[in-house]
Amino acid sequence: KEKLRVYWKTLEIWSDEIYNWAYENGKIEPIMIYELREAKQEDFSTLPLEDLEEIFKILAKNRKAKVLKMEDGKMAFKIRLE
Repeated sequence: KEKLRVYWKTLEIWSDEIYNWAYENGKIEPIMIYELREAKQEDFSTLPLEDLEEIFKILAKNRKAKVLKMEDGKMAFKIRLE
């Protein structure tokens, strides 16, 4: 079996949208994946876990956020205010 995933936005664009959402909503504490899932009005709330983890890495690479690994192994990110 083969799977095909079609993106209507690149992960780079998603990372910008998530950063802007966090910035506009004053999210200065670490943001967990479940918080992104709870943002039901946002398109990114339904992205697969693997994509969100990649987006966290993109945010860190672009120096827009710091990726944190929690004690339970889950990932979070903390935005860097510009």
